[in-house]
Amino acid sequence: MAGLFAADQQLLVEQMLHVLALTVPFAAAHEAMLAATRGYGRIRPTVMVERVVRAALQPIALLAVGLAGLGPDAMAPAWAAPYLVGVVLSAVALRRTAAVGVPGPRTGEAVAAEPPGRSIAHTFWAFCSTRFLARVCQVALHRLDVILVATLVGTREAAIYTAATRFIALGQLVNLAIGQVIQPRLAGMLALRQTRAAEAVVRQATVWLVMLTWPGYLALVVLAPWLMPLFGAGFDSGAPVLALLAVAMMVATAAGPVDVVLVMAGRGALSLANTATALVVDVVGCLLLVPRFGIMGAAAAWAAAVVIRNALCVMQTRRLLSLSAASRELGYVALLAVACFAALPLPLVLLGTPLVGLVLVISSGLVAYAVANWRWRAATGLHAFAGPLERRATTTAVVNG
Repeated sequence: MAGLFAADQQLLVEQMLHVLALTVPFAAAHEAMLAATRGYGRIRPTVMVERVVRAALQPIALLAVGLAGLGPDAMAPAWAAPYLVGVVLSAVALRRTAAVGVPGPRTGEAVAAEPPGRSIAHTFWAFCSTRFLARVCQVALHRLDVILVATLVGTREAAIYTAATRFIALGQLVNLAIGQVIQPRLAGMLALRQTRAAEAVVRQATVWLVMLTWPGYLALVVLAPWLMPLFGAGFDSGAPVLALLAVAMMVATAAGPVDVVLVMAGRGALSLANTATALVVDVVGCLLLVPRFGIMGAAAAWAAAVVIRNALCVMQTRRLLSLSAASRELGYVALLAVACFAALPLPLVLLGTPLVGLVLVISSGLVAYAVANWRWRAATGLHAFAGPLERRATTTAVVNG
């Protein structure tokens, strides 16, 4: 297998793969224990152990190897070592979290019963199997189109298409972060059949998703003709692809974390069916459109798959759970983002305004956007952060006074 990656450095790659393969069980245990702490409703271990400690140790270890002149064969152990630290810290965090436990349901709160005739083990493995298959389909949805583009129109076109998709991946990090935070809360509320409380959480999460991601996606639409050439000559042809993918992600974000809702409500089979449907749409779309339209055909197929998947999730959460992510606050944030990052910059692009002018306009829009959202923080949900900031400012003033 090493020869497939680098025939001239096969021995080195073999050594790296051996080290990384030995690390996989520790990384899996690390992730599983952090997931268990989130199941207890604790998000701090994930933030501190995974997002801070482990994430910081990896570049530090790689830098130390480079400064020590140990060579590339030491890079894989340096990259893997933080997972050993992480698994220890995760175990400690899980033990402490389990010792504290979680509060039980209050008097009068109904807990969802197990389906008749099913054991806990059966329910657990049924959930895990559908999540495993859904995850496989999701990874394929994000990777298979690149392979199809390379096969149908060539590796250069695939490189341009891949470069465009890398920008989109940045916004998905926000989706992942918010999804991880709300999963334990949603699971508890839905288990207790607190539908209206769960809907409030989903609506607030959707407002924050749009608030945080739409400015970036709209900036990608405006600046696509300047961003894509950064990858090299000929990559400017990927600008329309980047713009289309950004718009598709805006639609998906506005739908809210509805797939998370389905999974937390025990509808993992529906989530799997939706993802599999999207994968089929993407593959068939690529086979039909790429030979004729190139990478724009691949982008259109992927955008259609993403929109269809989210549309199915929205309909199912409304019909089966009577839950909707739409709200007046969501419309306000969306209109504000369009006004600040598209209403003026897009006409300037059509008029041929230089990049410096566009950056200034977008920067001004960012300031206006931040001020407006903070001004109406009660509507956008930012008042949750205003309280701690105001208390900290008051405490500082008292201490300094």
